[in-house]
Amino acid sequence: MKPAYVALLILVAALLAAGQMLFRISLVLYGATTLLYIYILQNVPLSAAYPFMALALVLVPLLAVFLLGETVSLKYVGGLTLIIGGLLLTVQ
Repeated sequence: MKPAYVALLILVAALLAAGQMLFRISLVLYGATTLLYIYILQNVPLSAAYPFMALALVLVPLLAVFLLGETVSLKYVGGLTLIIGGLLLTVQ
């Protein structure tokens, strides 16, 4: 997969995470994310693009820690690490 598409997929996951955190502008973010994802799927197979959606499961807790001051447990960090590891395995 081209690095540009990997960057766009990471952007899609970040926009999804931001949409969950920033409720007031979530519809705009979700709309932009959907259009960007449709563009990506025209150029990248779904089997290669879809694993990047798991990044939203990583980014939302990270945003909650940095923006809302929440804490996450060590077990949770371990789970996030496994998600990232699985993503790296599927991208190879």
